[in-house]
Amino acid sequence: MNVKNDRVLAVDSGDCFFNGFALIAFCLLGIFLTTSCIARQNYGHAKGGKSFDQTMSDLKRRLNLTEEQVAKVHPIIWKSFEKRQALRRQGGRSGSFQGREAKLEKDTERLLASVLTEKQMIEYMKYQKEQRRDRLNSMGGGRFGGGYGGRGGFGGGGF
Repeated sequence: MNVKNDRVLAVDSGDCFFNGFALIAFCLLGIFLTTSCIARQNYGHAKGGKSFDQTMSDLKRRLNLTEEQVAKVHPIIWKSFEKRQALRRQGGRSGSFQGREAKLEKDTERLLASVLTEKQMIEYMKYQKEQRRDRLNSMGGGRFGGGYGGRGGFGGGGF
């Protein structure tokens, strides 16, 4: 206990405990939010989508990319990945969105065509078609799917 100008200044051990606890809780919250943002950034194109790392791994394997090609393909796919995520944040499944997404895919294909062989481009196009189909099915937009939740889930029935 300290006395200063006729006032008593006291330090309660409970206050120190609470302040220490609050600091730890704040730090843990920061760590959680940081890892959540990183995980979300790397989550993929849509619900059920693939992460950037998984996409690159798939492309290396399926297209049998050389190390030189990997070095050139990586930034092309990364920019496409970032732009697609930005489009999704801007909104929905409107015709405008789909048009912008189609343009992004064509731009990416054009850039990749300067790096990949004709055979690799054909395989890339197959891969993209599969990814589109998987994204639609995971969102319940496939041929027999309902709305959210897919076949028979929330939003519709299907067969």
